[in-house]
Amino acid sequence: AVVVTTAMSAGDLTDDLTLARGGRGGGDSKAFIGISVGAGIPMGDFGSVAKQYSAAADSNKTRGYASTGFHFNVKAGTRFSDNVGGMIQIGGNMNGFNKADYLSANNLSTSGTFTASSYYIGSYLVGPYLTFPIGGKLSFDIRALVGLMTASYSQITTSGTIPIFNTTYSDVQKVNMAYCFGYNVGAGLKISMTDKMGFALNVDYLGGNPTSTGGSDTSTTGSSTKTTTYTHKSAMSTGILNLSVGLVFNL
Repeated sequence: AVVVTTAMSAGDLTDDLTLARGGRGGGDSKAFIGISVGAGIPMGDFGSVAKQYSAAADSNKTRGYASTGFHFNVKAGTRFSDNVGGMIQIGGNMNGFNKADYLSANNLSTSGTFTASSYYIGSYLVGPYLTFPIGGKLSFDIRALVGLMTASYSQITTSGTIPIFNTTYSDVQKVNMAYCFGYNVGAGLKISMTDKMGFALNVDYLGGNPTSTGGSDTSTTGSSTKTTTYTHKSAMSTGILNLSVGLVFNL
């Protein structure tokens, strides 16, 4: 009877150790992959609704008029010890263009059709993370990542008719894709559902200062089209607060 009791105590200690490590399960697997989706709230000049180029000092800055949009990310990583690991993360944000604020802030009006495509902000990041068990099947992670940020800007199109000349017109404004150093700081709460899978709640801030290297403006009146290209550089301070939920799979 004494031998049986000792064996059970050893098993209890093993279970306690697993729980102390945050319920990671899977033989205390160190590697993982995860996918999350959620909302991205624009900040900085990216989300600004102020007048475009409101002062001489703003001539190299761009306001984004971005609205809250969709965020996703895919990540993979491994722990080097019980609490320290490294990870890579590929993410994307799709944010719409706030037409009403753009027209109002810049004292513009259009009697025709005004459309604007969505922004796409990409991020390709790598860096360390820390994980801390907080009891039971819960663990808390914090991360600091750096890498490449890309920005595909909104394409603005206005079109309509000119009754006096009985003709149509359109104007398409494009900005070249921008690239810059990007960073992400974030935290997450992981809830282990099985040895191999968990549920994650995440809060992240993605930041960067992408600078475009010009673009084009194509105007069409009737059958006549004129395209003007420009090389003026313009930066847009971009911040996005990403709130997401997802699944984490232990490998």
